[in-house]
Amino acid sequence: MFTNFEKKPPYHTWRRDILREYCEYGTRPDGHGKRVLKCPPEVEAAYYDAARYFDGFGYILACERPLLILFGENSDTFDGVALKDRLEARATHRRVVVVPGTSHFIPMEKPDEAARLAIEFFNAE
Repeated sequence: MFTNFEKKPPYHTWRRDILREYCEYGTRPDGHGKRVLKCPPEVEAAYYDAARYFDGFGYILACERPLLILFGENSDTFDGVALKDRLEARATHRRVVVVPGTSHFIPMEKPDEAARLAIEFFNAE
């Protein structure tokens, strides 16, 4: 599985040790010599189906608590550069960071950078 995934999107950008752990601990043997995700397919499908109705940006804009929002520079999910000003404009308690060289899998690609940003943010609060 690791050999199959390490050169294919979206996993090809993940740090190798994290991809290896994902393959080992995020999956289980299926009894037929293959590995399957531990998350049942119907649960994953329900998650993606429900995401269509979830107004994440509305919740972020309405939130009055301190927020650290990370976007991947190369994300195909959201354009963090375009959203940065909008998310920061109406609140001083939000910090929006576009992390260079990452997709929306920031913790898998640059876990040390994600941890550093979180620690820095919470220490400043």
